[in-house]
Amino acid sequence: MRAFILAAIAAMVALPLTACSTAGSGDIDWNKVAALQPGQSRAEVEGAIGRPYMASVDADGNVQLIWVNSDVNMFTGSVASSSLKLSFDKDGHLIKVPPLDAIRR
Repeated sequence: MRAFILAAIAAMVALPLTACSTAGSGDIDWNKVAALQPGQSRAEVEGAIGRPYMASVDADGNVQLIWVNSDVNMFTGSVASSSLKLSFDKDGHLIKVPPLDAIRR
């Protein structure tokens, strides 16, 4: 009986932990994004804000890095997501930093 009670308590403690889900490249630190400067290397940018979720290359050889973060709370049904896309020239330097008010959070 004691083992059953301990198992029930463990299940009640663990259940809320499974009710939330996070996907993507992780939280985006917008203060670090605001500090980025055009001309920084891809390695510098990734060192500052983390690895992107995905990358693509356009016809001109420019690289787009995309960071995505989505949090889902299965109890409340709420979803919070943010994304960031930065473009780098074919030499691997940041082309521009979009104004934070223009970025969808």
